[in-house]
Amino acid sequence: MNLLPAISPRRVVLAVFMLMALGLRLWGLGWGPGEPLEAGQWTWSIVESLSLYNLTSPQTWNQAFFSLAALVQGVLSFVAGWTGYLLGVVKDSSDIAIPAYMAGRITVAFLGAGQTILAYLLGKKALKSPAAGLMAAALVGVHPLLTSQSHYLSLEIPLGFALLSCMLVAWRIADQPGPRITYAAGIILGLTITTHEAGIFALPILLLAYIFGVGRNRPKRISWALFWPIYFLGGLITGLAIGYPGFILEPYRTEDLLHASIANNLPAPSLLSFTVKQGLASTWSAILKNGTWLALILWAVSAIMMAFTRPVRRFLLLLVPPVFFVAGLITTSLNPMTWIAVWLPAALVPGVWPLIWLCRRMPHYYWGLSAAWVLGILVCLAPLIHSLETGYIFWQQDTLRSARIWLKENLKPEAPLFIDSYLPKAALPRAMAIGPEIYSDILKQNRGYLLHQPQENIPSPNLQRIKDFKFDADQMLPLSHAAYTIYAGFAPSRIKEPLALFRPAVGIKRKKCLVFGDDQDYSLNNSVIKLTGPQNHWRTLKLAKPPKTITAVLSNQGQDLAKIKISQGPFNNHQMTLYPGQSRSLIIKTRPWPPIAQGFLPVKAHLKRGDNLLLYLNWTPLLMARRALEAERFQEVVDHLLPLSEKGNLGFEGNCFLAEAYARLEKYKEAGWALAALGPFDEKPALDYIGLAQKILPSAKWDKTFHNFTGYHPALLRRSLSLCFVPDFEPSGYAPRQQTFKGKDFTGVYLRKNASHNHGWLKLLLEPPFPKGGLKARFHLTMAPGEKLAPQDPVVRLEFWEANGKNNTRLASRLLTRDEISQSRNPFELAFMNPREGAKLQARLVFLTSREILLEKLELGVNLAAHMRHVLRWYYDAWGRVSLNTGSFQRARQSFDSLLALDPDFRDAYLPLAKTLLDSGQTSQAYDRTKSAELLFRANPEQLLQVRDLYQLMGKAGDVARVDDSLAHLRPSLKLEARFAAGLELLGYDLPKAEVKPGQKLDVNYYWRCWSKPPMNYFIFVHLRGMDRTVTFDHLLDHGRQFMTELEPGQVIREDYQIRLPENLAPGEYKLVVGIWDPRFTGKGVPVIRGAGQGSEEVVLGKVKVLP
Repeated sequence: MNLLPAISPRRVVLAVFMLMALGLRLWGLGWGPGEPLEAGQWTWSIVESLSLYNLTSPQTWNQAFFSLAALVQGVLSFVAGWTGYLLGVVKDSSDIAIPAYMAGRITVAFLGAGQTILAYLLGKKALKSPAAGLMAAALVGVHPLLTSQSHYLSLEIPLGFALLSCMLVAWRIADQPGPRITYAAGIILGLTITTHEAGIFALPILLLAYIFGVGRNRPKRISWALFWPIYFLGGLITGLAIGYPGFILEPYRTEDLLHASIANNLPAPSLLSFTVKQGLASTWSAILKNGTWLALILWAVSAIMMAFTRPVRRFLLLLVPPVFFVAGLITTSLNPMTWIAVWLPAALVPGVWPLIWLCRRMPHYYWGLSAAWVLGILVCLAPLIHSLETGYIFWQQDTLRSARIWLKENLKPEAPLFIDSYLPKAALPRAMAIGPEIYSDILKQNRGYLLHQPQENIPSPNLQRIKDFKFDADQMLPLSHAAYTIYAGFAPSRIKEPLALFRPAVGIKRKKCLVFGDDQDYSLNNSVIKLTGPQNHWRTLKLAKPPKTITAVLSNQGQDLAKIKISQGPFNNHQMTLYPGQSRSLIIKTRPWPPIAQGFLPVKAHLKRGDNLLLYLNWTPLLMARRALEAERFQEVVDHLLPLSEKGNLGFEGNCFLAEAYARLEKYKEAGWALAALGPFDEKPALDYIGLAQKILPSAKWDKTFHNFTGYHPALLRRSLSLCFVPDFEPSGYAPRQQTFKGKDFTGVYLRKNASHNHGWLKLLLEPPFPKGGLKARFHLTMAPGEKLAPQDPVVRLEFWEANGKNNTRLASRLLTRDEISQSRNPFELAFMNPREGAKLQARLVFLTSREILLEKLELGVNLAAHMRHVLRWYYDAWGRVSLNTGSFQRARQSFDSLLALDPDFRDAYLPLAKTLLDSGQTSQAYDRTKSAELLFRANPEQLLQVRDLYQLMGKAGDVARVDDSLAHLRPSLKLEARFAAGLELLGYDLPKAEVKPGQKLDVNYYWRCWSKPPMNYFIFVHLRGMDRTVTFDHLLDHGRQFMTELEPGQVIREDYQIRLPENLAPGEYKLVVGIWDPRFTGKGVPVIRGAGQGSEEVVLGKVKVLP
């Protein structure tokens, strides 16, 4: 059956296949930093060295491809330069030059796409079927190994292109030999050899084709055929001269290059057997990993079928794969993974023959047509998906660059750094290369870090694994995209008790970043984005098992309203508005994108308005649960942690969070189960955690206990929780005027004056955002000799401030004496509480002596013990509430007492503790706690009702009456509920009289309840709206005595307001209207989202009659 009529638009289909192949190879072609990281990528310099004035390279004689790449570079640079000049972008056409590595990659990509045309021509002519040619072209175009290899400036793809060209001329010679085709075969073979010395293995195939051709055609004058080898030899000389002009121009140097090439590629005879065995194992492993096994099976079936069919010369198609397979085994300088890309296209062409043979056996024409399309789609679909995944990975950040960025951001400047000895030195220039046999000894001795590439024949180090960088398709990707692992010089230890630690942020200004989100135990936070203008920023999370949701926390650090659009994938969009100083959380349902690549979660942020916004991404359930617990979103905590709890993977802190959430939801039975997972209240592991939080042990013993309890290495963990700031500034004498200097991630100010008490200061404004909560600073100081001081004389005061412009707030200070610094007690620690996430922090040294005091470095990070004390609050609160519910009053009191000892400002513990004391018969102490709660919740009706009930149970009639008066003061006489989006809810109002005369005062009382913390200090507007006139009265809440931003949820504010009517107000009936509006940023009213006036921006309270 002839399938030719079925593929009538075959040229169009072929063009589509080629464009698709080219697109796959050009997608992500600009990967990497543009520097030689690959083994053999020193060849980029060859492209740079070649020009019309320098036709040869002193480094290699295999320069045919590099000459072509240099030509492409020249043409592209010429076109780009003149285009830029004509458009007025540059002043001279030479100002634009295409980099050599990019020109080389483009050349490889086009040669890779050109393989599809050669595969089509070869399949069409040799298999006598355009359908076979098209199917071969499609397979060559979409195979993932060929696609990935086409992204590199390597010789495998150009050599594969040359081999297909050799096969095409070989078939032409076998079919119809002649002087022209033999001359062309010589040229192509010469170019193949000067592309790679292994191209010489194509010579036997061409000779065999010549024998087939002469024997089959038998020219009329046999003497003519004897001259054809001379044509071939002439073409070979021409091809060699074109590929490497040094054969003619520099023969003396060419001989040395040829000897060096043979010595580098051929193994010693004694090592030949070992080289072949090792090559077989490596090649077979690579074939199984990258999906080439299917092509080999089809090739083998085709070989069996061709043994029983004619013409016999089709066997020429089967020779290239085994010949070059063997070449790869006996050549020592070849990589088995990449060498497969040389002979794979040649194997795919005959490999489609069994599929076409099946189609031709169909009983009906249209059946054969349908079978051809179905089989073509089936064999190409999986490779196409993998190729798209490969292209997407190249479009992302490669693993080697990701590892280098991680090391740069996470390692302190003095940290020793090592690299596998078998990796190129350029992969990590400042690292020292070490071999596998000394991994553990060297790293444990230096406490350094190792960049390791896992290899089958090299065991993994017996060290603490820090971070993995790998893709699911890394078996198809060479060095820059291969899997990498970072190890640290500590014994391996499993994390038994994961901690919910918020970490300092790094890399916040990068527009685009690939975040490998697994293994975050010893990593700083590189998922934070700082947006300072209307630009797009990306963070692409790479996770082995993407969660169902991630949390985006946004914090407006600027002075303007911020409007932001957040996208997770192409269809998952969210719009948010934030006022200055406001923070909001967004729960994003994840949609891995694209579907072709596994485990990628791209998040794009676009700031439409605003000047300084921070975006934090959290994807681990423990951290998302802590975020929700801090915001009192208790059901969200349960949703995050319940799946882990069912698997038993929560740990101490996770069970604390879950127990507290259940207790606040009044699900005491479930809370008890979570607490039961922590063991008894006064036994281990709680006692160990409490001891660590209180930090009553010496530092060395604390570290050991902490390691035994959690599994973390304390030294490694502290490195991942702190940042180091090194002031590269040497003061020269006194500086009576402020000197400003900049360093990595900070701006400094220095002032030194000789006064009686204050001798100047050094201020460092830190740029990276730090998490809210307990922080600890470590100052490394030295003091020069100078004026005579007593041992207890103060010399410097260490301070930390929150920099809020004019309203700076001092967070902590510590005075150091001469004796402390003289005894070299470095570093000097200063612990403090960071009031809010992302706050601008400033470190200060206030000099109190004329002696010179130098700050060598400043370390600032999370205070581990303070974090544990923070978590213990929820542990004690959960135990107290559960114990109170079950009648265990002694344990409940002990829990609440411990909680308030840790944090006296934990408001929610006062009433449960008072109830506990009352139920246990300790009325006097219960009364004191209830009094404290009354003062604390004097503006919270819900809590005041509980206070009243407690007073009533104690028989305190006078206190009950007082609380009743307080409650009455917070209740409107006219109830009218309306919830505004600003966080306030109108409960009602009082209107003592509804009739008034012009010039008189109208008394109105408004009752507002805070249901969510307002983001700004809104204005409240009151309108008297008549038929012809509206009288406006705008004011701040409670006449400015109460800031909305300081309100707490549940708090009720009564606002007593007097409206003085204008003297000229016309008599009549007016509507009394109230609402909230933003005069500063939007100039609009705040919408009512529930209750009276829903959907509008105001609420009509009632009617007021103005009398004549």
